[in-house]
Amino acid sequence: MTAVEGPLAAGSTPSGALTRAELAELAGVSTATVSKVVNGHAKVGSETRALVERLIRERGYRSRRQRLKSTGLIEVVFRALAGDSR
Repeated sequence: MTAVEGPLAAGSTPSGALTRAELAELAGVSTATVSKVVNGHAKVGSETRALVERLIRERGYRSRRQRLKSTGLIEVVFRALAGDSR
């Protein structure tokens, strides 16, 4: 079984896109390597880069920011002030 034929048929994110950890597992590389590919860093071997990029195209990947942005949810933080009875 090659790295691309791994056990992850679909990602664990709600959209089905893979996480960096899942991409790393499929490609047989570290999450740091996947991060370097995603962020365009030069210090990744050409074969490794090609494999990770192919997995991203075939299986999908969305950054945490993209996943949170597309949910339509808004995060609201409330702080209770000591002595504030409002």
